[in-house]
Amino acid sequence: SGQSNRRQLTHLHPAADECDVYTSLVDSCEGSAIRAMPNHHINDNGDVEGFRFTCDSNVWATSVPIGRRLFYRHTMVECDDASAQGRIPNHENQRALELLMERGGLRDKLVKIVQDIYRESQGCEASFECMPDHSDVVEEEDRMGGMGNRSLNSYYVRKSADCKEWKPEMPLSVGVYHAYVKGFNKDSRCHKLFLATSGGCASLCDQYF
Repeated sequence: SGQSNRRQLTHLHPAADECDVYTSLVDSCEGSAIRAMPNHHINDNGDVEGFRFTCDSNVWATSVPIGRRLFYRHTMVECDDASAQGRIPNHENQRALELLMERGGLRDKLVKIVQDIYRESQGCEASFECMPDHSDVVEEEDRMGGMGNRSLNSYYVRKSADCKEWKPEMPLSVGVYHAYVKGFNKDSRCHKLFLATSGGCASLCDQYF
């Protein structure tokens, strides 16, 4: 009874089929709440993505809606523009213009990068065997009186390294993008170049399921 047993469903205009999934999730889990985020959608595997799910700490893990892309992430980095030195802020990014003029060459370079990632990851994919073993850290914590101990903190950092070396797997997508964005000077926009990639740890996701 009360707040702990109340199920909540907050919408951000999801489609009808998404609403059915959200309703099913909160109805099957006591004390749960779900909110559709601005990026809510159904992916190409038929899984609903883009939502925030909260529940009580005593809920069984089987009731938590974890998709097959559990470890997938989106990463975007800005590429430095060496030609911007000493020029006005709203200049055109020369490197971006060059890439626009040679799209075929850019695609070939991206394909080669992806092929290299795929080749180097074979047999070195991330798995749960790579996770650090914290059992000895917990025992040391009990012996030394908690994580407030400085020497224990240092010991914990050393033991937090992965137990097995692994390599990034082939991303789901990778691309080069350019955009005019506002910088520190709000009166002008700068021409920026970005590298974006999505995916990650596909083998680990399969191992989890």
